[in-house]
Amino acid sequence: MLYFKALRDGINKLPPANLKLRTKFNIDINKYGISFLYDKLKLLDPVTANRLNPQDKQRIQRALEVIEITGKPISFFLIKIMCYKNYLIAYY
Repeated sequence: MLYFKALRDGINKLPPANLKLRTKFNIDINKYGISFLYDKLKLLDPVTANRLNPQDKQRIQRALEVIEITGKPISFFLIKIMCYKNYLIAYY
């Protein structure tokens, strides 16, 4: 199914992983817990935070990483706009 979705919708233009940021986030997790990063994500990208499990370290880190690198939330890159009978529909 993922292969079909990539063929149909294309692959998102997300920046590559950044080891320095990951290390920084891991230090924050060890010091303050994952809820600290999740709360930060809720402030910066509530759309993504609401669809993620608050304990999903990998996805929370990736979402924050994209924000740090691009200045835009990951939801900006993942959302698709579709026109259907004069309606704009946003979906993931």
